[in-house]
Amino acid sequence: MKKLLGFMERLSSKYNQKSKKYDMETLEGIKAIPVPAKDYNTGNDLKDAIWYVLQRKATEHKRNGKLDLAIACLRKSNELSDYESNPFLLEKDYLRLPKYIALTGDKALAKLEEDNIYARHPEFRDRRLTNLKLIAKQIEISKKTKNDLIQVFTNGNCPKCKKLNKKIYSLSGTSKKFPLIPPEIFIDGGHNSTCYISVYSYYPNLENDDKGNPEDIAEKCY
Repeated sequence: MKKLLGFMERLSSKYNQKSKKYDMETLEGIKAIPVPAKDYNTGNDLKDAIWYVLQRKATEHKRNGKLDLAIACLRKSNELSDYESNPFLLEKDYLRLPKYIALTGDKALAKLEEDNIYARHPEFRDRRLTNLKLIAKQIEISKKTKNDLIQVFTNGNCPKCKKLNKKIYSLSGTSKKFPLIPPEIFIDGGHNSTCYISVYSYYPNLENDDKGNPEDIAEKCY
């Protein structure tokens, strides 16, 4: 046991020596943080997400009157998020950068930065783009598992989308009980840019009720 503990301690020490804590106190240090940055280590797993650490550090710098460092942290955080195929940051997180820039009085640069963010992330202004991506992924999963039924969930103020909420559809159109999934779901991703639509595989037997019309069954799921 002592030998095992000794080995683990040496392994941990070796890892920590290779680990890196980035300089977030100077412009040069922040700009030098690589993209991607995979080797950040604070010793706390909850704080090892460098993009999140930078967001928190930006708040700290702003509070201390160091807007230049705060802006640099947010810019680097955005860059790290953009590197990922599925960005870590939400729209509100990205937009902290132009908001902080605006605090310096440079409204033109703030507007330019905001425009660049929306150019890189058109899904922020048109939710349907995100809907389509997630819907296509779920439909692919359903096809692989040979499950023909999906259930739709909507969230928002669109009256047309609300009518689709909790409805159950067939992907192939071969079901005698459930209608074919409408094109506004899997082709359009919604009726307008603010629609929130998601789909999930539906298994009647698991719901313990495979009889009745789609609306009745859907209502019993909730």
